[in-house]
Amino acid sequence: MMKNKLLGIALILTAIIGAIKLSTDLDTSSYKKQQTASINKKLNTKKLYINKIWHADFDRLIKSGEIPQAWSKINQIIFIPTDPETTELIKLLKAPVVINKSGEYRLEISVISHQSDLDKTQIILQHNIIQNENDDTIWEMNRTYNLKAN
Repeated sequence: MMKNKLLGIALILTAIIGAIKLSTDLDTSSYKKQQTASINKKLNTKKLYINKIWHADFDRLIKSGEIPQAWSKINQIIFIPTDPETTELIKLLKAPVVINKSGEYRLEISVISHQSDLDKTQIILQHNIIQNENDDTIWEMNRTYNLKAN
């Protein structure tokens, strides 16, 4: 009889421990989902902000004649991330270029994350227009954009 009571108590304790573990796992899973959602929201905000300032900057550069005519002959855009953050960042970036399917150039854009001396996060976009026929770089330009803190 005593053996059965001990076995029963052991089973109850096992059930309680299992319930506590399950509750903890659910809380942890919920927390991880909230953290991921928060990170993704911040990342999407950065992406939208980068696209906005990048496009405005290039609109100004095009109007002032600082962009070569080859810009209208780009048939492919290749983003090159340089670290895990920029790998995520490039997923929604939209280059300020209209693709010309009969174009003879490709645009390669290296995306570099940088922390400035003023502790601001910056993104450096290195643009290279490359002739498809011979892989010669015919033009390059680096632009640095400050990201908003939030």
